[in-house]
Amino acid sequence: GKQTDASATNSTAIDTTASASFGFQAYLQVFSLGSGTAEIDIQDSADNVSFANITSGAFTDVTGSTVERIQSSSATGTVRRYVRVATGGTFTNLVFAVIITKNKALRAI
Repeated sequence: GKQTDASATNSTAIDTTASASFGFQAYLQVFSLGSGTAEIDIQDSADNVSFANITSGAFTDVTGSTVERIQSSSATGTVRRYVRVATGGTFTNLVFAVIITKNKALRAI
């Protein structure tokens, strides 16, 4: 569903039950942005404590309503068990949604 961030925030992680090394696709929809520029990154973690940006998991910085699709740069890109969205930049009232799909088997790029 929609998430509203008034400023830079780390969302609550979701537990995808296991790491996978088959890449991903992710989709962003920004419904509105009060002001500024927002950075939106997908992060993962093996232990739900230490998070890092996923390779190829950064959306283009946003300054208003937009949509974007990104995918892993490698068919064997690893996404670890826990996944969250991190927003950064200087902005107000970002209303957005992100969907990520971890591939379950190798895919052609």
